[in-house]
Amino acid sequence: MKKNKLKKKTIDKINDALFFIFCLTGIIYFLFFQSVTIGGDYKYFVYVFLIPTLIGFFLTAKFTFFSKSWNSIFIDLRKEKYLILRFIYPFLLITSNFMFSYVFFGNSANIIWDVINKFESEKNKTEKYFLPITKIYTSYKYKDKIRFVFLNNEESISVKYSEIKPFLNKNIDNLKIEIKVKKGIWNHYILESWHIKEVLNH
Repeated sequence: MKKNKLKKKTIDKINDALFFIFCLTGIIYFLFFQSVTIGGDYKYFVYVFLIPTLIGFFLTAKFTFFSKSWNSIFIDLRKEKYLILRFIYPFLLITSNFMFSYVFFGNSANIIWDVINKFESEKNKTEKYFLPITKIYTSYKYKDKIRFVFLNNEESISVKYSEIKPFLNKNIDNLKIEIKVKKGIWNHYILESWHIKEVLNH
């Protein structure tokens, strides 16, 4: 009995350590190494986010501490008097299981995909586009952004306030954004640089 408890504590510690390592790795990669991309199609959502996360969901539900939670929740729900809690408990378990799965599997798939996308983009030449800006907006809660039309789709990039401040009082119809990109995989383009230019219409 004591051996089982000790084994369970050891496994829980390993799971906690791995979760922390994967979280930290994902945050560091996102902040310092993740490329800025525009464009894309459904393949990224399906093959990089959805499938790895769903596979991870079932694996973590089966082989981690979530397995005990799933086994006990159905017994506990029968005893629960309040109907609303019968829905809240499974929802919280599914949400936490999904987040755990994304950190381990979805996040790892994203890092691998980003590395491959960078590698493939290096095989292609830099392309330059001169595009209309649809909106420049600032926010205290979120990142400042520029929205523009690229290949018939509206895209946005996060920017610093100091970079867009000189253009906030300008006529949006006279503003264009010049971008330099390299094409990667699945119609994703890696953004190398951008500049806002004012074009006066006569």
